[in-house]
Amino acid sequence: LCEEVDKVIAIHLVSRSSILGTELRQAVEQAGFELEHDGSFYYMDTMSNPLFTVVTLDGAPFTGPLLAKQAYRGFSMLFSVALIRDGEKNFARFMDIAVTLSSQLHLDLVDDKNQELSTQWLKQIRDYVIFEQRKMLQAKIPPGEELAQRLFS
Repeated sequence: LCEEVDKVIAIHLVSRSSILGTELRQAVEQAGFELEHDGSFYYMDTMSNPLFTVVTLDGAPFTGPLLAKQAYRGFSMLFSVALIRDGEKNFARFMDIAVTLSSQLHLDLVDDKNQELSTQWLKQIRDYVIFEQRKMLQAKIPPGEELAQRLFS
């Protein structure tokens, strides 16, 4: 079960040219993300647990000085199936934020193969999140709760 549900969904927001780090930072912070010491932006839930993460496309950390002077090709938004409560509701929120950021920053939403996301793909991913979280509940491991945090962090 742990191997099946310990998945992270990544949606990449990419520019056809580049985006200034200052614009990127302003947009993701305006959306509710905070830059943390590990170089990732986190969107927290009401109990200060990370819901969504924004990372660089190449895995390098974001830093204040780099964001102030560097341009980026885009960034990735991450959604952990096992660590997020209320998967269906929070996946909808995740997608709303991704679409808003995409529109605001003029970025394309793509998958790991750099293919534009389709409505069908998004529906399949939402269904996958629901299915996997139901399996967790059947195993008495509520997604995002303390036991899941210990098992999957």
